[in-house]
Amino acid sequence: LIPFNFKSQTPINASIKETNFFPGSIPRGLLKTNNHIVFSAFTGFGNEPYKYNIQTGEVNLIQNINGNSGNSMLKNEFHELNGKIVYFASDNSNFQLWTTDLSTNATSKIKDFNIYFSSSSNIISKVFGNKLYFVYQQKLYVSDGTANGTFQINNVNNIGNYIFENNGYVYFFGHSSGYGREIWKTDGTQIGTSIVMDINPGSNSGIVTGYEKMYRFNNKIFFLATDTNYNLALWSTDGTSTNSFYSFGSNYYLASFFDFDYENYSELFFSFNGNLWKTDGTLAGTNSVYSNIPTITKLTYFKGNTYINTDSNIFYVNLQNQVNILSNPFSNTLQVIEPSDNGNYLALKEFNNDSSLLYFYDGVSTLQTSIKYNNDNKFIENNNKLIFSGYQESYYDYPTTYKNVELFSFQPANNISKIEKDLTYGMSGTPLFFTELNGEVFFLSRDGYYYQVYKIDLAGNLIKLSNNLQDYFPDNIENYYPVAVSGNYIYFHSSNLIRTDAINNSTQIISPPTNETIY
Repeated sequence: LIPFNFKSQTPINASIKETNFFPGSIPRGLLKTNNHIVFSAFTGFGNEPYKYNIQTGEVNLIQNINGNSGNSMLKNEFHELNGKIVYFASDNSNFQLWTTDLSTNATSKIKDFNIYFSSSSNIISKVFGNKLYFVYQQKLYVSDGTANGTFQINNVNNIGNYIFENNGYVYFFGHSSGYGREIWKTDGTQIGTSIVMDINPGSNSGIVTGYEKMYRFNNKIFFLATDTNYNLALWSTDGTSTNSFYSFGSNYYLASFFDFDYENYSELFFSFNGNLWKTDGTLAGTNSVYSNIPTITKLTYFKGNTYINTDSNIFYVNLQNQVNILSNPFSNTLQVIEPSDNGNYLALKEFNNDSSLLYFYDGVSTLQTSIKYNNDNKFIENNNKLIFSGYQESYYDYPTTYKNVELFSFQPANNISKIEKDLTYGMSGTPLFFTELNGEVFFLSRDGYYYQVYKIDLAGNLIKLSNNLQDYFPDNIENYYPVAVSGNYIYFHSSNLIRTDAINNSTQIISPPTNETIY
């Protein structure tokens, strides 16, 4: 028999103060549906689907699909289809389509295509009507959200990157042995898929590699193609007939056409010989509207105007074809990212700067946020504020910049930028070197890679007192305790002296003189 003595233990009323929010969850592909925003985010093991209840502020992981074995999300994009959310994810290494019913959180795999997923293969996907159309590895698929209703259109291959709908048909570029590469259409069924017209008859191709462009406007599909004489021209089809017009004839090889999801618009803009041109789809309606336009990088439609990114300014063309430069009250050259989901704001950033602050333009004025851009182009409008992926804090550890990317929000009415929801608490803060002064606790703790100065005030609030420290502090407290208190000042030392004013909550760095070292 081994005797044991049992002693009652008094519970400790304890709470955690989190300082290190790195790495961020990196939310991407935001889609608003009813009271939720769905997106992909990093769990610590991989990217998984999440949902954010806008009304309650609650964030939930939809499902850990890949079981902590890496990313489950194959594309950071979500679609609403027949009352459910569909997206591309995988519980192995295959290309798969998944669905979630947000009302019940029921999540299931629609189909495993038994094809290895390669991250180098792009996924193009759009919902038209009650079907999802998507292209993967140059194959066209259709899905109604069920396993039986998900299949490949297999009488055409080598599918291009454009899919547009017009008058009940979806148009795309494809190749077949009898026709070469031409324009095709489908109603979402195998039998309803056919070539629109064999523009360059026989096995020759009317659609030329390097000049594949497709647009939808004026209730027609427009595209570039070559005829039997190899003249490149802008062609159009309404689905029942195909015709072309030659405003430049073979000189179209010298024109620059830009990717643009035209919807409910009446003109197409392009550049030719350094000038800005527009066409309404007719020879008579094709003419120059601006001379000596700078280098164009992108076109975006917003509130009746076409906004044009160039390497010097943002230009815009109104419905009267008047070209103007967007007024910019800031010193940096700006460029358009995307409109918000409801179309009331245009997101902007600094030209060629992916660590730029975000700006929002409402058609009249431009406001600058304190939130930085993180290469996600989804901006959700809700209750007079914008919700999107971004960051404020980052640190540089050669050669990588680490960012605390989370859900942020911006309220244009009062110009308030703030974090909307912090999902990931990943790295340890490792708090060290505690000292007390005037009833408050001061210490060092990691925020990202470097230590910063924090305090817990009399009310128990955690307050960060520094932002720019990049000093190394050893972890061996027993042999190294770099803390001293003098009056209302607290000193920490590493290679520099860190002085904190306990009254004014300010921290400064005091560097020793040249060739001097603090011991």
